[in-house]
Amino acid sequence: MFATIHTITDDVIFRKSINWKNTNIKDSINIDCEKMYNGIESNFNKLIGKGSLKHVIKKARCYIDNLLTVKEKLSVKPWHFPTNLSPVEYQSFLQDTNFYLMISGVLIKASFMFSGFLSTLKNYSVVKLLPRFSSQPRKVNEALARLRSYKWIKTISYYGNHNAFLNALDEYKELINKVPGSSMLFPVVTELYKDLNREPVTQQEEEYLTGKLMAVNKRLSACSDFKEWYKVRPIILAGLTMAGNHEFYRSAYINILNETVDVDNSEVMHEELCFVKHEYEEAKLLLKQENSFVPKSVTYFKELVYQVAKLNKKKSSRFDGYIEWTHNPKEFVKSIHAAISNGYISLKGNTDMKPILEFLSQFIKVKKQNNKGCLTRKSLITYFKRANTGDL
Repeated sequence: MFATIHTITDDVIFRKSINWKNTNIKDSINIDCEKMYNGIESNFNKLIGKGSLKHVIKKARCYIDNLLTVKEKLSVKPWHFPTNLSPVEYQSFLQDTNFYLMISGVLIKASFMFSGFLSTLKNYSVVKLLPRFSSQPRKVNEALARLRSYKWIKTISYYGNHNAFLNALDEYKELINKVPGSSMLFPVVTELYKDLNREPVTQQEEEYLTGKLMAVNKRLSACSDFKEWYKVRPIILAGLTMAGNHEFYRSAYINILNETVDVDNSEVMHEELCFVKHEYEEAKLLLKQENSFVPKSVTYFKELVYQVAKLNKKKSSRFDGYIEWTHNPKEFVKSIHAAISNGYISLKGNTDMKPILEFLSQFIKVKKQNNKGCLTRKSLITYFKRANTGDL
């Protein structure tokens, strides 16, 4: 039977490649989907209660993998709906579409039939087994309506409409619209949608991503101010735990943290370090459970912990004790600039301005001219650059 299915698959792929033009219903009339579905179902039913558990699992996996190979070959490009077909060509197209849907439907049924035998790590996700259509909902519904009498169509419709991951992804897509385009979070949420608009491989991955995505949706729906770090932070971290572009999310985390958190508050930074350490431990725990979709995120979480620890060290050191300059900041710059230029101040024998200023800024605060706060390290360096050019 499987040899016949693979032969039919090759024929269907050819007709699909030419958009069913100049095809005849005779080309696909030999596809008796009902008979094939019942035959596959019968093979699966015979497995249950026959032989050892190990035998059942091995055979079931062999059958499912074989059928999935067929489905994947048919889905290399999403199933599309051609236009301007003659009635005969359209009938040929419908027959081939029915074959594709039958394979998908029997795969979904087998997945649930053997869910008690295959662990969530080894069982495929429902999303992976569902048919992959191009984005033509009207034409999809029109074709499905013509085929609705087949039982596998009901299976596909039910699991497609009630899939928690796909529903959460649709909700997330709608929630993105409430994030202002000018917000630093906007590139993150749009990148996350692109990363998640994919097929989870295993049932376990699908359940994991669904839980994470639902939590993100809850955060987004309750968030009105996208400048509040503690509301934004979990959304960025979701990228590290769910998506593939880990470097992007790690960089975004550090950049937005620097922009939104009080850089002079050591307590805040200490809390931040505790938080990312906790998330790192959670990621390691998932890795121990053999989740193949988390190893890279563990590596990037480790780097994130290191970077936040580095920030925490810099920021907390400023509160261990510092000297405050309350006179005109320009006078401070002129005095220190002259001392460095004349070689009276150096750092490990080096008289380069920038490293000396970075070191001094850890324990010297320079009040702004209006006395409302202190100059940031960046502003201080700007002052020294102006002193270099004589524009101070």
